[in-house]
Amino acid sequence: FSGKKSIDMDVIHELTRAQEKGSLGIGFILMVIFSSMIVTATMWPARASLPVYFIAGLGLFLTSIQIARDGYMLRVQARTGKGPKPFTRAENLLEFNAWIWLAALVLGTWLLGFHLAFVIYPLLFGYIYGANLKNSLYIGIVALALCWMIFDYFIGAVWPNPLDTFIGDGLMSLYNLISDAVRGVA
Repeated sequence: FSGKKSIDMDVIHELTRAQEKGSLGIGFILMVIFSSMIVTATMWPARASLPVYFIAGLGLFLTSIQIARDGYMLRVQARTGKGPKPFTRAENLLEFNAWIWLAALVLGTWLLGFHLAFVIYPLLFGYIYGANLKNSLYIGIVALALCWMIFDYFIGAVWPNPLDTFIGDGLMSLYNLISDAVRGVA
């Protein structure tokens, strides 16, 4: 109702698109990355390497499924003699936009910091594509909570905060106060 183009979630027509070859290539790259994660984790103490083993094992499993699916689709296409349907100009533009949004997330994380970028990203995406901003805010808050819980609370990762140079230590003091209060409850 906002007059903006809404997001099309119908992807059934894209199942026979020419993405299997590219997906196979990315799948093999991911297999190398997950395998190298396992090799690197073997050099760490057992307690520190368990999360890496879990993530890499899950990644290897899911990537294997994707490679099997893509290989099957390529064999079906070869057997039937039908080549993949070429992408339309609109679909190519949609793919390009997806990569631009991903690059914007990386740039936003670098400029604004990890936490703030993960709140702003769904809000901006929802605003541009005509989604309900209340729902976009909920998605941003959940993304922030999950990232904070996994990376800051459980793993204890240290993220640089570029906004500190502009705002000062007040933001980090407030953040540390909230983090300590949550840790004290748990």
